[in-house]
Amino acid sequence: MKKINFVKITLDLLMSIVFVLLFNKMAVAGLRFHETAGLSLGVAFIIHIALNWKWVKQVTLKLFNPKITFKTRFGYIINVLLLFAMGYIIISGVLISKVLFPNINIGNKQLLKMLHISVSYFSLLLIGIHIGLHWTWIKNMLKKIFRITNKNKLSKVTAIISVVLVFSFGAYNIYSVNYFSRVSSIVSSFTGDPMLGPGKDMNKEPQNGENKLSNDTSSREQKISGNNGNPSELPVKKDGGQGAPPNMKAPNSSSLLTILTTYLSIIAVFSIITYNIEKLLTTKALKPTY
Repeated sequence: MKKINFVKITLDLLMSIVFVLLFNKMAVAGLRFHETAGLSLGVAFIIHIALNWKWVKQVTLKLFNPKITFKTRFGYIINVLLLFAMGYIIISGVLISKVLFPNINIGNKQLLKMLHISVSYFSLLLIGIHIGLHWTWIKNMLKKIFRITNKNKLSKVTAIISVVLVFSFGAYNIYSVNYFSRVSSIVSSFTGDPMLGPGKDMNKEPQNGENKLSNDTSSREQKISGNNGNPSELPVKKDGGQGAPPNMKAPNSSSLLTILTTYLSIIAVFSIITYNIEKLLTTKALKPTY
């Protein structure tokens, strides 16, 4: 196996782990880690593009060539959307920063924060599709890394059961985190929705449950992190970081595992759907006609 492929798959795995940990601001070490890791993720994303630059250049130059397959063209579009999504997440993160860049006062921070969260959830879909389109390559790389050669009936059955369990768990988590409601706020914020639209005074405190999607410390997130209060309102230390109230429990390995399994399983759902749709279309295309 080429070393470059090992670097690629290792970098992608680390990026995925860091990204899902950012869905809870208090998951590791509060806002300082959240903001620092977010910027680091941006650097890693640029490295990811650089490692795949040859493919990016080739497809960009031949994007409208009839010989380019639908899978390649579709994958390219997903990558472009993911690039814009990550770009927005990083830029908006800087603009709403409370630790690394606390003195930036540009734009409507409440709206930026709401979209920052919603675009992050939308990115789970894009990442899932991206992985699904490249799953055959990933699977082959993993087999080489772990030297898996067995292809007996038991391993196939085990793989199928594992996929079903992961899909079921991910589907449950999509429901439990109100995934589609969070993503839908991207559209509603630009369509004048009375609850989420730009016409709403986002500087006012939400009343009667308004702007629930703009609060990334939802009850589920608080349950995962063990936080009974709003992390964005924690006391500020002299070094610019945030202190923790006496009744706040520090994140432990159990809460970190919950965060990882919750959001990675959501990515897995979209990956499984994408992979199987592609497999179905490929099988249909190869089926002989009479």
